[in-house]
Amino acid sequence: MIKYKFFLILFCFPLLISSQNFKGGIIAGMSASQISGDKLTGFYKAAPIFGGFTRLNFNEKNMMEFDLYYIGKGSHKTIDTINFEFYTLKLGYIEALFLYRYRIKYFFLEGGVSFAVLTNSSEEFETGIYKPGVDRPAFNKFDYNFHVGLGYPIGKKIIFSARFSRSLMPVRGQNLNGGQPRLERLQFNSATTFTFSYQFGK
Repeated sequence: MIKYKFFLILFCFPLLISSQNFKGGIIAGMSASQISGDKLTGFYKAAPIFGGFTRLNFNEKNMMEFDLYYIGKGSHKTIDTINFEFYTLKLGYIEALFLYRYRIKYFFLEGGVSFAVLTNSSEEFETGIYKPGVDRPAFNKFDYNFHVGLGYPIGKKIIFSARFSRSLMPVRGQNLNGGQPRLERLQFNSATTFTFSYQFGK
């Protein structure tokens, strides 16, 4: 029930807070992520991003934005034809991002911090699908991240953004040394995201 309330807020959020000074809109895009501590490298886990935002323009160069969206994160290893190893970690979050933008000619420098709530998690090995918190050590319910990136305006209503984010605190584990596969040390989310934001109204 809580998940459905979050998704309802996501879609109603930009409409409720749009005003003369605050502009609202929608966000959509993709994330490519990895998680440290699983003995894998590379941003190979792709997942969707969708939600809404409200934006306050101070002047032509300075802008504050609050985003609320769903984002998928995790890790992925394709099937190893030699050792027949396979691994996919799927994490779903509702994330609230406080973002600052500063315009330099044709681009925006972007930076901010976010707070996220875990909505779903699963791990799949070549031996089957496992549930963190039941079959595997659980992930923390909350995730805190920093974000840096670049934005490029496309017309007056659309901004394309490319960002990097990383957890400020571990998302799983205090002591993970217990013979568990893909659990080498404290784990942190890292993600590159590519999104389009569309502003409603003028």
